[in-house]
Amino acid sequence: MKLKKFLAIFIITIVLILLSATKSEASLYLENLDFTAQINEDGSMDVVETWNISVSETNTLYKTFNKDKTKYSELTNISVEEITNGINKEFLQSNEWKYHLDKDSYFGGTNNDNQYEIAWGVSIDSTSRRQYLIKYTVKDAIKKYEDCAELYWQFVGSDFEISANNITGIIKLPGNATSKDDIKVWGHTKYLNGEVYVTSLDTVEFKVNKYKSGNYVEIRIAMPTYLMSRIKKTINTNKLNTIIEEETTWANEANSKRENRDRKMKMIAISIIIATGLTGIFLLKRISENNQVLKDNPKIMPEKELEYFRELPDETATPLEAVFMLKKGYNQGYLPDVFAATILNLTLKGHLKLEQDEKDVKMQIIEKPLNNLKEDEKNVLKLLNSASKDKQLTMKELEKYIKHHSTALTNLESSFESISKLEVEAKGKFSDEIANKANKYIAKVVGYILIIALSIVATISSLVVAGEFVGKTINICIAVAEIFLITVTNINLALAIKIIGRFDGFTRKGCNRKRKVESI
Repeated sequence: MKLKKFLAIFIITIVLILLSATKSEASLYLENLDFTAQINEDGSMDVVETWNISVSETNTLYKTFNKDKTKYSELTNISVEEITNGINKEFLQSNEWKYHLDKDSYFGGTNNDNQYEIAWGVSIDSTSRRQYLIKYTVKDAIKKYEDCAELYWQFVGSDFEISANNITGIIKLPGNATSKDDIKVWGHTKYLNGEVYVTSLDTVEFKVNKYKSGNYVEIRIAMPTYLMSRIKKTINTNKLNTIIEEETTWANEANSKRENRDRKMKMIAISIIIATGLTGIFLLKRISENNQVLKDNPKIMPEKELEYFRELPDETATPLEAVFMLKKGYNQGYLPDVFAATILNLTLKGHLKLEQDEKDVKMQIIEKPLNNLKEDEKNVLKLLNSASKDKQLTMKELEKYIKHHSTALTNLESSFESISKLEVEAKGKFSDEIANKANKYIAKVVGYILIIALSIVATISSLVVAGEFVGKTINICIAVAEIFLITVTNINLALAIKIIGRFDGFTRKGCNRKRKVESI
């Protein structure tokens, strides 16, 4: 395979890899998922979810809630509306659960899996960014004990299938606590990438960055009982100390996991920096080596620059040889031109006679010795003999023959590739030994391109995956190391491509002859 074609295929492959690496994991992605929750004195909680979502080729959006009588009794007051670009559009309620809902309609109730489900029809064919408001009331969301009232609510379940850039939430208490210390808050999420805090006497806020689908987000609040004056049933036990003990144990475990995770991430990041830096230093040394190769192998130039050459530079050259000289080698795609030119050359040498009438061109094959013909000309003549009847042949008949004997043309193509190089090499115009030196650098070019592609992927992956856990300094070191590696690799890539041009295979004699051919 020739260099240009090989590199084109390789580069396209790398681009596809990079595209697939950066492509969103699904046709749905939440830029932001915001919760506003109002806890009421009767123990219910009114929730408003704001979805800022990128939607592509999707019929229905939905969210499910596991039924759990220990956490709540039911969902009521469900509604859905679209608020994209400030235009409010309320969806119509459907009383029947469907896998796909009609556009602008919603369902709120129990699905076939015995879960509460809120679903709404969107029918979006192309990628679009939309905003939706989902409202509902959670009945009996608060449990009242002798010494505290507790909210233990999973705002996002582990079966949620849409990733999000940010998840944020504001939870309003039914009144002001005497002190912020009277409000205890905890948050749980699988990847330990969230935070929750008390912002005022009646407000709790939480946030999760880079939420990955299939991960739960739950909030637990222990608040004073006097805020829940309308809850009729009080569970006759003290719960606050038990809650604190549970959360302390879980927090210690989470902190240990977080520390182990951060330590591993730092080790990975430092390993990437070291490996990248050492590779860059290794390739930095190769720059001087490649420069030395260029210095030791100056580009072969013609002895004279010619504006116009009046004579044939080589009367023994065939059209195939001329194409090889002009095109710097024979390649697929030159066959029609070489084939037609060879037929004309055979006519000039008296092996063919051409006649033109109103309908077609007729060829007559002349029987004569083949001593003055080269192998490529003999092969063309052989094909014409096979296609003719009694040494007579029209262009239409030749076209028909080639159509039904494709292997004959394939064989001719193969012979051209081998003969062209042998003919010019026999005349001292081309050296296969010189041309073969380029192969080493073709492999290097492929390697350099691969290093650049992998460096880009590694940089993006390390900054995205480990970036938020390793600190700003290490992130800067990763970026600097990768930029250094990519820079020195690009320099080596440019030098290797230049070296390949020095080893095109043409000798001084070939270079002189090529320039004469180009100047005719």
